[in-house]
Amino acid sequence: MDYNKDIKLDISDLSVGYGIKFTMDDMENRLRKNYFNENDKYHRSVMSDNTAYYDLGNGQALTNAISYFPMLMKDFYNYGKFAACASLNEVYASGYKPISASIIAGWPQGKYTKQESNLIIKGANEVCESVGIKLIGGYNVKSDDLFFGLSVNGIIDIASIKCNKDIVMDNDIYLTKPLGFEIALLAMADNEDNFKKGEGLLDYMTIPNTIGAKLSKQPYVNGMTNLSCFGLLGHLTQVAKYHNMCCEIYYQNIPKVNHLDEFIDKGFIPKETIDNWNFYKKYTNTLGKKQAIVVSDPVNSGGILMAVDRKHSKDFEQFCKDNNTEAYKIGRVKPKDKENIYVNII
Repeated sequence: MDYNKDIKLDISDLSVGYGIKFTMDDMENRLRKNYFNENDKYHRSVMSDNTAYYDLGNGQALTNAISYFPMLMKDFYNYGKFAACASLNEVYASGYKPISASIIAGWPQGKYTKQESNLIIKGANEVCESVGIKLIGGYNVKSDDLFFGLSVNGIIDIASIKCNKDIVMDNDIYLTKPLGFEIALLAMADNEDNFKKGEGLLDYMTIPNTIGAKLSKQPYVNGMTNLSCFGLLGHLTQVAKYHNMCCEIYYQNIPKVNHLDEFIDKGFIPKETIDNWNFYKKYTNTLGKKQAIVVSDPVNSGGILMAVDRKHSKDFEQFCKDNNTEAYKIGRVKPKDKENIYVNII
């Protein structure tokens, strides 16, 4: 298969979609008429994401993030934990500390039992309680397919907010979790042998990135965002386009889940991965099939992507180590060499 050409999908073939965020270009188009002006208490922030915050007037800011996901695994309890973790990560990766969460769910009538519903909520509630917050209600809508997630409120000291403008040339690029979750989930759902190979993923997928609230306070962290549905390539492209710069990525340094190459060779490639590649490939160099898949795979409940002052990379790595957080240096920010290449993978 030639991964440098469009891959066509029939609409009847598409899976249940994720609740995905507006891209940077979408937001710029929608906000072009000065939607947030200087006199408002509403402001945009955080790398190239569509995050906005409300100035509380006491040196702190309030934000809200909503994420929801289709049934990605067979176990209802772990599905609840995963969806809650991924939703909380949207707030943590922006440097905020969550203060409350509400359920957003689609529940097909007569398809699932009350016991299964309770297992999902139990898993979600355990994750929320582990970070010191409570589920305070929520909304359930009629839906042909099951989806579940959270609407999360978070607060931050305004002085700690990381913005696009803070990222500069020669920043190092770091990632805190491996790539390949969605590929592995697809393989795990296929048979028991693959499930056993991927069991260790649950720790990555159900433990929130609480380190984000601490990292935002570190002056050498110049930008933070949560890896999610756009995949690594999509997020890097959005950031680089904003600055008209290039993110140079060292492919061998990218952390990957165990058995990822094997799962790809067996054909476990999510449709969303292909969609991401088709959309963002024009902004990167020509890649082999496997590289294209890895950098395009959606990373729901994935790691935090950060730009760090190179002079303080050692300080950053030690801080992560002291807080029991893995930190992988996967690249650097540099000037563009070619007009339309925003992500150069070497």
